[in-house]
Amino acid sequence: MSVLKDIPEEDMKWMYFEDKEGKKHLCESNALDAIRTANLIFDVDIKAKLGDEEKEIIALALNANDLFWWACADFEFFSWEDIESIYNMCFDENGKFQRWGCSRWICLRRGMRPQHPIEDDMKKEGCWTDDLEALPVRENTG
Repeated sequence: MSVLKDIPEEDMKWMYFEDKEGKKHLCESNALDAIRTANLIFDVDIKAKLGDEEKEIIALALNANDLFWWACADFEFFSWEDIESIYNMCFDENGKFQRWGCSRWICLRRGMRPQHPIEDDMKKEGCWTDDLEALPVRENTG
């Protein structure tokens, strides 16, 4: 499974659009495609109540495997409204992939630091931020 490092330049021309006032907006469906192409998303089969019936549906979630605990399959659900903030943490405005962006987004969503070895790696790579530092310190995470 290959991981996208950067969004190809030809795809970036469709990532943003300008409104009548010249304000730039992210095209969420294209951003979702970029996030999926970077292998950051799981399709999760869940049961949900739709009207009076319980049905199996497919939901999208971000990969959080081993982020909080070793050998733990984990994911974080997100909504359509979250796509822009996820994209902005995973890619810069030019489509350059931001390592640890997805992990950072999940940590902030949960209000939880990653396990210590991951935190150490993020710090070594210069990806640790003030908003992560403000999260509560966790004990016994590796």
